[in-house]
Amino acid sequence: MEIEFTRRAFKEWKEWKKSGNEKIIKRIAELTQAILQDPFSGIGKPEPLKHQ
Repeated sequence: MEIEFTRRAFKEWKEWKKSGNEKIIKRIAELTQAILQDPFSGIGKPEPLKHQ
């Protein structure tokens, strides 16, 4: 599986990395890893897409 970031998400990711806030950076990495392992359940409280 491959994850695609929107331009906004990528920009925000770079800003978090630049901030040096290790707690947030670690949490983003954990969420990203959880998405790759099982995109339909996990630590991020996933919801089905609406209006589709």
